[in-house]
Amino acid sequence: MGLFNRSEMLNFDVTGMSCGNCSGKVTKLLQALAGVKKVDASHENDTVSVTGKNLNEELIRATIDDAGYKVQ
Repeated sequence: MGLFNRSEMLNFDVTGMSCGNCSGKVTKLLQALAGVKKVDASHENDTVSVTGKNLNEELIRATIDDAGYKVQ
């Protein structure tokens, strides 16, 4: 596995997710973004982890905010 095949992971503290539906909504929206391979959104821990290649952190933050949640 070469340097260009490595995945990156971004972690975010997110407030406003109060249930499984909230986590599911964030997951679905983020999975639609280019480069995203895996999303783990947890309303219990107020966290979102995104794994993929060439991730656009600004776009991920904007997508979460536009969904009605707040990235800390």
